[in-house]
Amino acid sequence: MPASLGGGVQDRPKRYYDPTAFVLPPVGTYGNAGRNILMGPGLVTSDFSLTKNTAISERVNLQFRAESYNLFNNVNFGQPSMIMFETSGAIASTAGLITSTNVEGRQFQFALKLIF
Repeated sequence: MPASLGGGVQDRPKRYYDPTAFVLPPVGTYGNAGRNILMGPGLVTSDFSLTKNTAISERVNLQFRAESYNLFNNVNFGQPSMIMFETSGAIASTAGLITSTNVEGRQFQFALKLIF
């Protein structure tokens, strides 16, 4: 991983985009960066469910259900900080920093239901 992205093992991306590619526009102008020029990280999640129905009698059934959310435990990072510049005009220390995730880690859920 390049040094500009934090390099080495890290718990979150430190520079999702390069803030040095942007300059502060002159006072009284809007600048020339287009709308929606940066795309955030993608989202990948796999949910899985198993159901087993068992007949206890003619009118009574037992249902067992096992469900898994984010089965492969993919890390889905949130959106990077879009604050590029400090009020002084210097590049913000949080520019491009990702501090959150979009979904929880792997979760399992079990259910037992009696249907009569």
